[in-house]
Amino acid sequence: MRLVIAAASGSTVGAGHVMRSLAVAEAATAAGHPVVFAADLGDLRWVEPWVADIGVELVAPAPDVASLANLAHSRGAEAVLLDSYEIGEARAAIHGAGSLLASFEDDGFGRRAADFVIDYRLGAQTAWRPDDGSATLLRGVTFAPIRAQVRALARDPRQVTGQVTRGAVVLGGGGDSPLEQRLRTVLTAMGVDLLTLERGLGAITALAEADAVVSAAGVSVYELCHLGVPTAIVRAADNQRGNYEALVQAEVVHGLGTSREVSARPALLEERVQRWLADWTARQSHSHRAQALVDGRGAHRIVAALTAGVE
Repeated sequence: MRLVIAAASGSTVGAGHVMRSLAVAEAATAAGHPVVFAADLGDLRWVEPWVADIGVELVAPAPDVASLANLAHSRGAEAVLLDSYEIGEARAAIHGAGSLLASFEDDGFGRRAADFVIDYRLGAQTAWRPDDGSATLLRGVTFAPIRAQVRALARDPRQVTGQVTRGAVVLGGGGDSPLEQRLRTVLTAMGVDLLTLERGLGAITALAEADAVVSAAGVSVYELCHLGVPTAIVRAADNQRGNYEALVQAEVVHGLGTSREVSARPALLEERVQRWLADWTARQSHSHRAQALVDGRGAHRIVAALTAGVE
């Protein structure tokens, strides 16, 4: 199966689309499928060693439907995976190029008709979705794409103990946000030694060694679930609402609230962090449930579905 993957990227987008799309590219190349990856990695240079290691062909981004269809046609792709909130309906054009379309969506964000719809939010498989003619729905946390590096670092949740000596805060934005600084201050005051996280792929190694992590409720929280690291999450953006509510309700993470709420009430933030760190039983049970939910095989399931679809 010749596969073209197009991921939204750039300084205003962040790394989430690229990271999960590369996890699928990694699984595809491991299965012997050639992959062309279209993205702008100018602000994500730290991803390039992974791209080289995977063995995908990196090309210029395809910012619109026409350029993506042209790329698919020129490479004779049987399938195209699109991960972007900005590009609209694309199925007809991709079919015209001779390819099937797979599309990442996060609830309503990035939603478009496709031959394969991928929405790996916890609970997505039972959530209402309008009937837009999409053929195959790959929905739910079993399709969460986890990269091989994370799977290799996953640990036994039984290692979770009552003593929290090492911690990390990863809300994004380079660590400069007032909320992230406040969280660091709270954890330090509680005697938690904050790990230094290098920018890039190596950060996951340090996170795997943490006793507790505070994270935004974006795509990276599924990697933390698979690692088995006790995690508290903050809803840092509107498109994280579904993730936040489902993960907290499933008791796989501890919810600290929205960034707006806890920024406005520092005492509430401190109280919630203290309660979380004091409850060893909850942290351990959360980690057990998290690893049971996110088994790390999501990218392989996506590739298997695409392969079966093009045969």
